[in-house]
This record gives sequence, C-alpha cells and structure tokens, in this order.
Amino acid sequence: MKDVKQHRIHQGVSFAFDGFEGQGLVALSGLVERGDSDIDPDVLFLELDDGQRFRFFLDAGLAFWKMGTDPAIEVDESTRFVDYVVFFGLARETIASIEVRPSGPEGFAKLTIRFESGRALELVFVDESDIDSPTVIREVC
Repeated sequence: MKDVKQHRIHQGVSFAFDGFEGQGLVALSGLVERGDSDIDPDVLFLELDDGQRFRFFLDAGLAFWKMGTDPAIEVDESTRFVDYVVFFGLARETIASIEVRPSGPEGFAKLTIRFESGRALELVFVDESDIDSPTVIREVC
C-alpha cells in the first residue's frame, strides 16, 4: 500500500478525474453516523487495485476529493463504516469514470462513479435545494 500524504486535489461543482479508467475497485466504504441509514455517508473512501486511496465528500454545495489516508477520520462510538462493495454488489467492478457535475435547482455538486459494466453510483445531497442537507449514495441507471 502506498503511504501518500493527504492533500486536497479538487474541490468545486464540476470536474472530472483522470487516470481512474480501467482501475479495479478494491474497496468503497462510507463513514456513517450511528443511527443513520447505510446509504447516508458523510465521507466515501475509495481504494483502487494499484493501491491508491481517495476520500470524497460533499459539503456546502461543493464536492471535495482528497488523496491518501486520513488518520484524523476514525470510527468511534458515534460512527461506523459501511462496505459499499458488499452493499451494492460491486465485487470485480472496474472504474469507467468518476466525475462531479452540478445538480438540482441550486447547482450543488453531484459525484458519479461509473463502472465498465454500465452500473453507476451517485453521491448527492438529499435535498438539492438545501446547502445543509445530508448526503445519500444511490445506484443509478
């Protein structure tokens, strides 16, 4: 596993990620508050088959993408991890693209992870007109 110092790579409402195409998905998990639904992550963690790790989250209408591990994020009594590879049945999936685009009436960021199989996941604000809205991950066609 590469030990990459964490740094912000992108933030905004519209950008695409280069270099993920053809990468195998090793792990995709979400940090979820205890008591919240499994599909309400505060942060997504992605690991690719080349050992790279990334962290994605939506806040204040923007998407944020960070590279590397984050020792400051730890599961405690108020949080838990959800394994989205198992939850959505994503074993052996390969990344086709990852992008952020504006969505909803206010143009808040929406993160989309597309797989070569044609499947896709979105991380979006539950209420796309409320900047303080929590986020939800869902499968889309």
